[in-house]
Amino acid sequence: MTFHTIPTHMRPDFDEIFGIMLARGCGEHLFPGISNAKIEYWPTGETPDGRPMAEWVAKGYFPAIGIAGSACDEHASPSQSKADGECSATLTARMLGVSDHPTLASILRLAVVSDTKASTGSFTIPGLVQPLHRLFPNDPDRVMRWTVSGIRAKWVAEDARISGKHTENVDSTPSEERVPFLDLVSRWIMAKFGGGAPVPVRVNPLAVLRHLGLERDEGLLPIAKFAKNYANGTSLHPFSIAAITSLLYDVYPASVVEEWVSDALEARWNDQRLFLEARDEFNARAMKATIFPDDGEVGGRVAFVDSDNELMNKASRSHECGGCQLLIQRNSSGKVQFFVDTKARLELRYIIGALRYEEQLLAGTKISEDPEVLECEGEVAGIPGLYYQRFEQGGQIIMIGGGLKYDRPRSRNSSEAFRRIVKEYLTFQTS
Repeated sequence: MTFHTIPTHMRPDFDEIFGIMLARGCGEHLFPGISNAKIEYWPTGETPDGRPMAEWVAKGYFPAIGIAGSACDEHASPSQSKADGECSATLTARMLGVSDHPTLASILRLAVVSDTKASTGSFTIPGLVQPLHRLFPNDPDRVMRWTVSGIRAKWVAEDARISGKHTENVDSTPSEERVPFLDLVSRWIMAKFGGGAPVPVRVNPLAVLRHLGLERDEGLLPIAKFAKNYANGTSLHPFSIAAITSLLYDVYPASVVEEWVSDALEARWNDQRLFLEARDEFNARAMKATIFPDDGEVGGRVAFVDSDNELMNKASRSHECGGCQLLIQRNSSGKVQFFVDTKARLELRYIIGALRYEEQLLAGTKISEDPEVLECEGEVAGIPGLYYQRFEQGGQIIMIGGGLKYDRPRSRNSSEAFRRIVKEYLTFQTS
């Protein structure tokens, strides 16, 4: 049998993209044909017809990466428990027998950290995947190519470091044609804001911003700060775009490297623009409240807002918006998402239990009244579309209707019901 398709969800993260790379690059001995398999994006997070993943595998599909309760899906679902300390890439590597390969070790560690624990930084490859999806919302293949390029450069470099052998790549850039990272940043700034005027070699991006009168532009502050830190020799993450740029030249021509850096900067600038818009929208439209615990004076700052802006959660936690600890956001398609600040003492499991219980009443069904069932992670069988997850660093999330990555059934509960349930069932952690 030939394996012809690798399924994943509509907006794959770093770990899922690396899992796809592993399947194509290391899976031919177990899945013949997989090295040339196409990628298929499934919108619901499940198999398209609801049949078990095993039946799709029998027809030439690789086990879905990060979805459908497959062997490469670490998420909790009605059919399986969450795989603690794992991500889709580590599960894929283990299935293929390459999880202990030294060349892959640093990339696999990064995949787990970016998926389960905390942000790796806004200018790292994992930190730019979702901004790129926002920049190219209808082109997941482009985001895939960008991420794969960065991972491949690191993979090749790690292989050379460990083996002690450097193999010249036919597509690599000659040393005299390699443009330093800061010069690429300056070129992007001039192309976007300076009319495309040429930039002399070794011109610091901060000097370019001052020349254009943009040194205090809020939209460019993150890029300016990153460029300044790099110019000052500040230690940067090994998977930052500055560190990866030098490795890209070893495997790609200069034009590909420049486009790669430009896409990264464009995505970061676009996210900052969305953040500033979300900040103003939150302050103008959000419904805010403070809920106090029974035994203390420090309350939880909660806000409800209707918005399609994906940076609303980040904006709500900013100083300018009062440091919201719990945001309930509903978008124009009826999807609802609960975001909790990882440093907050708030507890959401009773909220998801109450939402699932009331969803049964509204649907006229009776699935369960057991709190252990209603408060579990993932989805509950028979109550689709209400997803709950806890993260290792203390964060929690509730997604109703599929969140950003999936298209799941919408809740029958009204906005008023959400607010009532939050006020009644929100509790405070004691440790």
